[in-house]
Amino acid sequence: MIPPRPPEPVNLALAASAPHDPEAGNAGLESDASLDSSE
Repeated sequence: MIPPRPPEPVNLALAASAPHDPEAGNAGLESDASLDSSE
């Protein structure tokens, strides 16, 4: 029986691919804009 793979490599892969996703980048920019407009 092959043991299940640890979640660490998967999390690292997701974290590495997140910055490359335009949607993730846009979401971050929108969050910053919201904070600025609140002030």
